[in-house]
Amino acid sequence: MKDSKAFDNAPLPAPPAPTRSKGLKTLMTCGCGCAVLMLLTAIGGYLGLRYFLGPGDQIPTDHMLGEDTVFVMHMDALSQDVGAKELAVELIQVVGKIDPADLAPEDREAFEELLDGIKDFGTEDVEEIISFLPSSMTLIAEDNGTELTKSFGINLSSGSRGLKWLIKSHAMDRAWTTHDHEGFEIWEASSESSADESEPDNGFIGFQHDTLFLSNNQEALQWLLDRTAYEDEPGPPAESELRLHLEQLRKRWLISCVLRDSPRLDLATTFAEALSSVENPLTPAELDWLNTPFSHATTGIGFVGADMTVRIEISGLTKEDVAEVAAGFEQLGDRLSATLGEQDLELLFEVIQGSSSLAINANLLSLQAWVEEQLKSDLKDGQPLGDGKTSEGGD
Repeated sequence: MKDSKAFDNAPLPAPPAPTRSKGLKTLMTCGCGCAVLMLLTAIGGYLGLRYFLGPGDQIPTDHMLGEDTVFVMHMDALSQDVGAKELAVELIQVVGKIDPADLAPEDREAFEELLDGIKDFGTEDVEEIISFLPSSMTLIAEDNGTELTKSFGINLSSGSRGLKWLIKSHAMDRAWTTHDHEGFEIWEASSESSADESEPDNGFIGFQHDTLFLSNNQEALQWLLDRTAYEDEPGPPAESELRLHLEQLRKRWLISCVLRDSPRLDLATTFAEALSSVENPLTPAELDWLNTPFSHATTGIGFVGADMTVRIEISGLTKEDVAEVAAGFEQLGDRLSATLGEQDLELLFEVIQGSSSLAINANLLSLQAWVEEQLKSDLKDGQPLGDGKTSEGGD
């Protein structure tokens, strides 16, 4: 008989090694794979969203100026202008004063939600909103030897690549005509509202990298794409007297305009058409003094609080023409002051004569108070907010 003590002290057999089922291994492998896939998808989605929502690879829009440019209007980012931000804050405060009870019943709920969102709005909130607006916009007119063409350039602060993709997709959906020019795609969009079918009002769209260009003339857009083309970094812009004036204006004004005289300019007709909606509009014949020969004219537009300030300077006039043009601007100022006065807007207008130049200072006061009165008037007359019509049913 074996010793019981020896049996008690005998080592126990090792437990069997744990085993994993093939199903568990497969599940863990799939789980790890899905986690990695989800991570890669999230990273890809973030990068894709950042790609489409970013400003992209852009060229400064003032590079559009060329030797044939006769007019340029440029606006820099609103987010960089103190006066524009102040005005935006004040206008939002005006909206905040509206009583929802004065609105049409169908508008009240939506407007109350809007008021809840803007009741504590300050400068920082406005800056965040306008940071999504274009960082720069430039409009130019060029003399191609037969007509004045117009082209427009815009840099978005965000979403430029997304816009490019949308325009390209829309062009395919609408069957726009696509032209190829030296590797650039140009989309031709025809206007369905053109009054003269023999001369359709077509527009042309193109991109210089991620800067959007639009023009009313295909050749003008082609020239624009050619002279602004670059590979890695935009080169220096073309030098011109127009550019020198523009650079000086941009140091002070939000919106800067420069015009040089051209035989194809008809400022009398242009201004008459622009003022055609006012009561007792001036005719081109009454504005013929605007076609007086000159060298350059510059205009700066800015905002100080709720006031809009405009400064116009005209150079290269003869002594006799200074008096005639000054008298014309004074008459125009009186007409505009009377018209705006009927809308409860106050316009201060001053004409300063030099030996061969003119300066015009104009100040449109208290835009905030005017907007507030217009809103109150519309609501009092029972007009739905945003209807865009007067109580009499006018335009």
